Amino acid sequence: MKKGILKKILSLIFIFLISISLVGCSFGSIGFIGDEPTTKTTNTQEITNLESQEVREKNAYEIAVENGYEGSLDEWLNDLVKNNAYTSIYDLAKENGIFNGSLEDFIQSLKGTAGSFNIQEGTSYGLNSVVSILCNFTITSKYRDFWTGRTYTETSTSTSAGSGVIIEDDKENGVAYIITNYHVVYYQNADSPISNDILIKLYGMELNKYKIPAKYIGGSSTYDIAVLRIESDIYKNSGAYKASMGDSSKLLVGNQVIAIGNPQAEGISATYGIISVVNDKISLSSSSSSGSSVSYREIRIDAAVNSGNSGGGLFDIDGNLIGIVNAKSVDTSIEGMCYAIPINLAYAVAKKIINTCDGETATTIKKNLLGIGIEVLSSRSEYDKETKTTRIFQEISVNEVTDGGVSYSKLMVGDIIVNITYNGVSYPVNDLYSLEDVLLTTNLGDTVELYIYRAGNYESIPLVLSLDTDVL
Repeated sequence: MKKGILKKILSLIFIFLISISLVGCSFGSIGFIGDEPTTKTTNTQEITNLESQEVREKNAYEIAVENGYEGSLDEWLNDLVKNNAYTSIYDLAKENGIFNGSLEDFIQSLKGTAGSFNIQEGTSYGLNSVVSILCNFTITSKYRDFWTGRTYTETSTSTSAGSGVIIEDDKENGVAYIITNYHVVYYQNADSPISNDILIKLYGMELNKYKIPAKYIGGSSTYDIAVLRIESDIYKNSGAYKASMGDSSKLLVGNQVIAIGNPQAEGISATYGIISVVNDKISLSSSSSSGSSVSYREIRIDAAVNSGNSGGGLFDIDGNLIGIVNAKSVDTSIEGMCYAIPINLAYAVAKKIINTCDGETATTIKKNLLGIGIEVLSSRSEYDKETKTTRIFQEISVNEVTDGGVSYSKLMVGDIIVNITYNGVSYPVNDLYSLEDVLLTTNLGDTVELYIYRAGNYESIPLVLSLDTDVL
């Protein structure tokens, strides 16, 4: 977009914002990484700029901040949505002849032109939501003395290091919830497989005197997600804050990403790269006692990650959290194949844990079921010349309906699911994972609506969620 046009749009925006009195918000083999014992100490070395600063035109959000707005970029855009401002400003811009593109293009222009944020800025924003994690495990072993025949007991301590990201908080009371990987806090051979001695450190406060005890709230080895809770004046008085959530359903191959974590237990640091595959499937040995192989859905990236990065954040260039780092391929012939759990999935699981688990009598979650099986009916890629992006489009169809299930007598084999609506919001179903992400946010008794294509006609099918299953 030309600078002159951008300035005119900004003028219209602020005239409009004044009129609605917008108020700011408050603020080879593939292996897990981060579960290796370590005795290394942390440091507080600052991350250097990964990309040089550029002189550029300020975007609308930055000007809003200069005029007193206190929220994040996404919070600002959400405020515009809540006030129905997008369409109004868009219409105003078109009426004045200063913008002729689509509504989607206009929304993107509110964020500024491509490159309005750089790697350094996104890193700086993400840093203060990432924490380092230290887990201690007690291991009691028994052995029999060959000469005396006596049985002896020996106790030892094992330590592992990982990372986490603050996703919810009550800063005034020093409370925060931290998402991490299940395998970071779990050690099968320990007396208590879930560590009961977990410590976290905030970025910039990685000295031992700032260690904060954390409580395990709940987790899932199926999704490799766990949630910790802290309550401390150290957090209350710190510069740390909860992460700004991104949307992993909108990611594209080639998007720049930033991985922030605690590699080798040497303190919080950052690397960057690009997305190689948006939806990848990998198989790993489960963290649970069964040791069975589990298939995980992942974002594949080429940003360097190492032991200790597990549970850390994968951020986009604006500093929005888009994934939770958890694995990498390890082989002398493999380079740059690292993985992160998509944030739409990870955050849905974490919120379910926060809402339903207490760390004592309840530590596992449940997922609601539709009672159907699905498959990819067709798949294609498409290049958009206007946006200069390539996306994969899939048609998802029903291939099984469970007798007596929620969908019994309502859905049929062969139905194509177009979207799912929950709480008034419609989500496109364009891959095998869309339904799962939404269902993880629902509760028993809730109603979802499936918009389907059947025999040449479109239909809306309401379904009351009455069946669920344990997710370990």
